[in-house]
Amino acid sequence: MLNHISTAVIILELRQRINDQLKDPEPQYDGVLSELKHNDLLILDMALPVFTTLTSIDVDAEPEEV
Repeated sequence: MLNHISTAVIILELRQRINDQLKDPEPQYDGVLSELKHNDLLILDMALPVFTTLTSIDVDAEPEEV
């Protein structure tokens, strides 16, 4: 299902959704992230920069879908 979407796009989207869950008083519903505990979201938020470093993803760049 995600074979035609780059890993960079997936990671950036996940970061945006996690930040939405953590920082927005009325976050968009996400079937998985909405069920996670706040501490688990914080852990994911801290872990994702490691992936961006390992994959040389520019988090400020606009992602392009493949």
